[in-house]
Amino acid sequence: MNRRKFLKMGAGGLATIIAMDGQPLGVPPNQAYSRPVPLAANTPFLLTSGMRHELVIKAVNSGAFPVKVDYFDWVTGVKYATARTVINVA
Repeated sequence: MNRRKFLKMGAGGLATIIAMDGQPLGVPPNQAYSRPVPLAANTPFLLTSGMRHELVIKAVNSGAFPVKVDYFDWVTGVKYATARTVINVA
């Protein structure tokens, strides 16, 4: 099945996008044009299937932090799958 899709992801802790498509944000040679992007806890953000984002999730406490990813059809916007996991911090 070759669906074109986008996804919405939210992490339960404070997260920062530090790179996109393998390119670090806020470091030479493009630091004048980019910077890391902070995400508040449980704030969803959208990605397409052709994008990669690297995130650092900083936990202020130990515990279990839920991550949920919803997959949508990019044309109709209909959600067709959900993936859930937990990041455990000791």
